[in-house]
Amino acid sequence: QDAGRIDVLVNNFGTSNPGKDLDFASTDPQIYLDTVTLNLRSVFMASQAASKHMANHGGSIINISSVGGLVPDISQVAYGTSKAAINYLTKLIAVQEAKHNIRCNAVLPGMTATEAVEKNLTEEFRNLFLRHIPLGRIGLPEEIAEAVVYFASDASAYTTGQILTVSGGFGLATPVYGDLANKANRR
Repeated sequence: QDAGRIDVLVNNFGTSNPGKDLDFASTDPQIYLDTVTLNLRSVFMASQAASKHMANHGGSIINISSVGGLVPDISQVAYGTSKAAINYLTKLIAVQEAKHNIRCNAVLPGMTATEAVEKNLTEEFRNLFLRHIPLGRIGLPEEIAEAVVYFASDASAYTTGQILTVSGGFGLATPVYGDLANKANRR
């Protein structure tokens, strides 16, 4: 490959302040604006810069979003808003940069066994959350990476503007899935 050539960009930045990024009524407006700005600015600016380099030969931009950008939560209003906006920006980039053979897709992880998740989850919350994941387990970082590899590879050469949720099925079922599944398993 040519030195200095950019073929793939993975936007894998996201921040939140769970202690201050609360529900809609309680979140301080400055916390909201700061979180949304940081999360969107990173994707917008990096994608815009990379697309200028990719314009001559094509490429793949992969945005790491979150299932939280699809399914509203009881907290983290700023984080969820920013990830929903990243999903929109993914589709917009896909449409507007297709003329340069630049593809843009997003991977939306669900709960993933990262060090931060493992350190900060209580056993009670983990068990509660797992009841709402049809596959019944937390995802592995390697499983998220495989989705990114797919979008970075020629295997997805005809795929753009896609929002791929890698969440074990979280968010697909009725909101009372955990309760209903528990009753069905007792039969």
